[in-house]
Amino acid sequence: MRTGACLALSSQAGTPLPAAARQKAEVGYLKTDVKPTRTGVFVDGQYLGPAASSRIPCKYALAPGEHQLLLTDPRCEDYTTSIQIQAGETLKVERTLAALLAPQPLVAILKIKSDSRVEGQTKHEDKVTLAADKRPW
Repeated sequence: MRTGACLALSSQAGTPLPAAARQKAEVGYLKTDVKPTRTGVFVDGQYLGPAASSRIPCKYALAPGEHQLLLTDPRCEDYTTSIQIQAGETLKVERTLAALLAPQPLVAILKIKSDSRVEGQTKHEDKVTLAADKRPW
């Protein structure tokens, strides 16, 4: 298992743990297997890193105890849950985030005036309003 590309952090101290300290300290691990892989992993409000690196799930060192986990991606719905980290054990979180609906584009309406100038209008929710920039095309 490759975890070198992922940053291991202690959510209590908020600083990276050296390898020797990770071996001596009583820590537990969080392994994230989340789709999309670029999903941000936050524990107790602190950013740990991406859910995966080169499609390989990341593994993060955390202090034992209860933590709040947030998985977030701008194209998907956020996922939050409480997790319990045990010293010396790895908790694996597998999740596929639900995609958000794409925003609906505004419909542009062109109106030709009697003086042959084109005035751009925008229609939204059955209202027709003049566009902010009146382009002559």
